[in-house]
Amino acid sequence: MPAKCKNNPRRTQHTRRSIQARPDARVMPHIIVHRAWLPDGNQVAIARINDLYVVQRFDASERPLGAASKYMGGSAQSQAMAFAHSLTRC
Repeated sequence: MPAKCKNNPRRTQHTRRSIQARPDARVMPHIIVHRAWLPDGNQVAIARINDLYVVQRFDASERPLGAASKYMGGSAQSQAMAFAHSLTRC
């Protein structure tokens, strides 16, 4: 009696990922990392989107004021936090 062959496509489940498969590079939803009130009644917030940190100032009714500051790289989180803390000390 011949041995059963295990490579029948109807019978075999291929669950291992291919070595050449690329990781999933979707843009993840933003996460608010830090939010603080400024002495003048405005707000500052830090949002994280994948590996990008965005610092934005808002007025009391949460409308953006000016342009956002963007930080990328290994020290992006510490740079964004330092910038936000420098705004709250004024």
